[in-house]
Amino acid sequence: MKCLAGIALAFCMMVAVGCTTQQVANAADGPAVDQTFFNGKDLAGWTPTIPEYWSVKDGAIVGQTDKPVPRNEFIWSPVEVKDFYLALDVKLEPNECNAGIQFRSQKHPPFEALGYQADMGKGVWGRLYHESGHKKLFWLDRGENAVKVGEWNRYEILAVGDRIWTAINGTLAVAVRDPQGEKSGYIALQMHAGPAMTVQYKINKLVHNPKVELAGMDEKKLDAALVAPDVDDSKPARPATKPATKPSTKPTTKRAKAAAAGETPGEATAAASAKAQPAGVSKASAVVPVTAPTASKASGPAPIAAKSDPLADVPPQRRFADAPVPIATPVPGYTDGKFDIAPGETIIFAGQTNMVRQQQVGELEAQLAVAFADKKPRFRSMAWEGDTVYQQWRDLNFGGWQAQFDWAGATAVIAWFGQTEALDGKAKLDDFIAAYGKLIDEWSRRTKRIVLVSPMPFEKPAAVGMPDHSRKNSDLKSYAEAIRALATSRGLLFVDLYTPFADRKALSDLSDGRTDYPLTLNGLHLTETGQMVMGGTIATSLQDKQRSSAAMNATRQAIVEKNQLWFDNWRPMNWAFAYGDRQQVPYSKAIGEHPPLKIEYEEFKPLIKTADEKIHELAQSAK
Repeated sequence: MKCLAGIALAFCMMVAVGCTTQQVANAADGPAVDQTFFNGKDLAGWTPTIPEYWSVKDGAIVGQTDKPVPRNEFIWSPVEVKDFYLALDVKLEPNECNAGIQFRSQKHPPFEALGYQADMGKGVWGRLYHESGHKKLFWLDRGENAVKVGEWNRYEILAVGDRIWTAINGTLAVAVRDPQGEKSGYIALQMHAGPAMTVQYKINKLVHNPKVELAGMDEKKLDAALVAPDVDDSKPARPATKPATKPSTKPTTKRAKAAAAGETPGEATAAASAKAQPAGVSKASAVVPVTAPTASKASGPAPIAAKSDPLADVPPQRRFADAPVPIATPVPGYTDGKFDIAPGETIIFAGQTNMVRQQQVGELEAQLAVAFADKKPRFRSMAWEGDTVYQQWRDLNFGGWQAQFDWAGATAVIAWFGQTEALDGKAKLDDFIAAYGKLIDEWSRRTKRIVLVSPMPFEKPAAVGMPDHSRKNSDLKSYAEAIRALATSRGLLFVDLYTPFADRKALSDLSDGRTDYPLTLNGLHLTETGQMVMGGTIATSLQDKQRSSAAMNATRQAIVEKNQLWFDNWRPMNWAFAYGDRQQVPYSKAIGEHPPLKIEYEEFKPLIKTADEKIHELAQSAK
């Protein structure tokens, strides 16, 4: 016993004469304040990704720039943490920017971080994110409500085993149990990519092996608050300690009572896609096409639940249809290789920037709408800037091609790819055709009525200093020929935009004899005139006749107006609040008799239907 007492005394003396608290923390099983974490004077030991962004001012680590931040930037502490408590004061200006505190994290080359992040910034204060990993883990607004905008805010992080809590200004923000998460790693401070900002981190205390207490709550109360991580990004966090209780079904509002009485019945819905993913790889709903879509009976909006009840899930695609249009087998391809339109068809446009902008001009659609006016077709652009045959990324819960096609009642596709991909050169041609084939396979589950449009030649840009992609036209020609071969092998239709425009003399009958004007803004993206020319050329290739643009002015204008309605409905700019990861905020919920945002989007449906009917009338008159 005397020997042990002597060892203990000697150990205490070692601490007194200079052992660091980090060493004590490793040797003892109790709380230990880490004095080596930050010296309050300079960045000794810390490693920034870009040093000029970071400094120490008035005892705080400051990330600052007067220019936009092109990518996420971090400054890393040398101290590894396992079970710890961190308290710091933070200040973010402006509040609309974004920053965060990485913990139990590792460097993720070349510039990213992998691990937990306590988030900062408007709309995300106090939320728990997993940087470069499984993303949103706790996505409620508790911390946001405690923030003093533009002022110093006390941010606390407590991590013990698989339990993580955070607090802002004494208010519990996060309480999550994540058995699959990291149990050790490093702390880093972040400046998020975006506008110029100043973020200050004044570190107060880092404690290893801390006591479990936070926000005035002891371990028992903190454990009771724990939930499972929201790893699938599609639902609010669920209690981890007990199963979710069944919500009350008793109506408490006039609208809910009416719904319970059967006046506005809801409809059963499929689960939304859990994560943002390539549109071509989402799980499909049942494969179900038609020859001519028939209107299904409207189900009406889903009933608004009482305040204490969660709103029943509504498929995001219901914003443009009352119900999906099922078909038993895919729509057969075109007969004898000739383009036609069946009564009531819905034709989808897919492609890249030029196809996106075609809907702003409406020439291709106007030519086809007038040529087939008796068939009353509908056209829906699902083109997206940045799409390639390799990937078509969409927002969280957006849904894949099958879900989009089923709800839109798609029966045909006109696709325009290859312009951007050709920049990769002939070395990637086989990869391009393989990827395009897979994309066509995805579409073919719904319809085999598919038209492939070739890329047009690159123009030599008029502006000085812009890249001259016309030097790659020999590569682009190979892509166009490969698309033709792909269409032939699949029994699809093909439109050649390369051959007619390789020789600009072919434009003489389209432009009052002129062949010297530019079709593109930069050699790649079409001008408005270029859109008119290309739209007319595609239409002529499909139906052997091009109508006077002047005779279709009213039809085209109606199409442009309809396309704007469709665009705003298909790609709403506030997607996150309606269908994505911000559905828990008040802005997205019902207020009084005003429906939730995702139900409100259904008001586009009658507007688009009316716009289609107007187009049919004008097209018939212009025929």
